Amino acid sequence: MTAPRPLVPGHLPDGQMTRLAPHNLPAADPSAPLRGAEVGETIREHAARTPGRPAFLHKRHGRWLSFSWAYVRQEVARLEAVLRAQTATRAGSDIRLAVSGAYDPDLVILALAALAAGGRVHAVDPALAGEDLARILAVVAPTQAFVQGRRAIGAWLDVRPGASRPLPLFVARPFVAGNETWTIVPLRDPADDLAAATPRRPERPEGVVWVDEGTQWQGGLGSLLDVLLDEGRTVAFPETVASALRDRRELQPTALLLSAARRARLGEEDRARRGAEGSTLRRLTDWAERSSGLLAHAVNRRRLAVLGLGGLDIPHTHAAPNAAVGRAADATA
Repeated sequence: MTAPRPLVPGHLPDGQMTRLAPHNLPAADPSAPLRGAEVGETIREHAARTPGRPAFLHKRHGRWLSFSWAYVRQEVARLEAVLRAQTATRAGSDIRLAVSGAYDPDLVILALAALAAGGRVHAVDPALAGEDLARILAVVAPTQAFVQGRRAIGAWLDVRPGASRPLPLFVARPFVAGNETWTIVPLRDPADDLAAATPRRPERPEGVVWVDEGTQWQGGLGSLLDVLLDEGRTVAFPETVASALRDRRELQPTALLLSAARRARLGEEDRARRGAEGSTLRRLTDWAERSSGLLAHAVNRRRLAVLGLGGLDIPHTHAAPNAAVGRAADATA
């Protein structure tokens, strides 16, 4: 799949938070392959060229973990074999993986394994439940699924996709039991949880792209894979949605990947921290955004650092006539 380059490098023309642009893709046919089987070869190339470079950074249990390309290659190969074995005994061997939840290394690595096996990946809005979820699954007809969160997993367990035998439902940790429709499958042995991932200090490698989105973003998974595979950048995720601001402040990423909806919320966060209308703080930040010079630069640097955006490539420029302008907002975000 070809797509435009992600348009949220750190360039903020005229300091305007509203000019942060989403990496936008048209709505995809739910039956179309997301990419192709060349995914496996791309992963092997990255692992051979830069085995120790982080493919992902993710905060878990209060600490940052680094998932190297060597680790990703190993996990993709392991999970690819698992997915192939699960579908080998079914009528037709095509892998159709449904994923639902916040983007993190678990979800993305499993998606990569499905694609490397020549399968298809379908991102499902984690808010769906009941009849709405049943209609989506009837279209996708998944052979496997990965779902995050107790409430969402419970909603999926209540849905009957119509398969002749129980379908594998991957979870990060096996805290629920399956039923006659779904068989719960932990991604890994809990005793080996993240054994191959390396704890690290929240330092910022070059080219870190921040993502705090979920599968409700139409086109989001394709955008993420473009950044990861085609551009070879490190993708970083927060521990939870609630901790996203705090975690982003720690990491200060160099670029953002976000939907139109998330871009709007980021602008709201910025405005909320400028102070009340007419206050000294509000007048100062509004002036700095429209101005140039050392003082304006310092004020904007501080404002963006508080938002976890101080590491963007060019956090504030007074005049940037050649800066990239985002495409139309994703109406489905």
